[in-house]
Amino acid sequence: MSALRTGIIGTGIPVNHAAALRAVPGVDPVGVDDIEPVLASADPEGES
Repeated sequence: MSALRTGIIGTGIPVNHAAALRAVPGVDPVGVDDIEPVLASADPEGES
């Protein structure tokens, strides 16, 4: 069973709400640093 991932971007969710989310089993809050950027030049079909 995979964990529910909840994004916390910048200050969109107050610290007390982020702490509450961490207390919920199965919730894995992620920050901006955890998101891997996708290159705009990447070929989604893999044909290049």
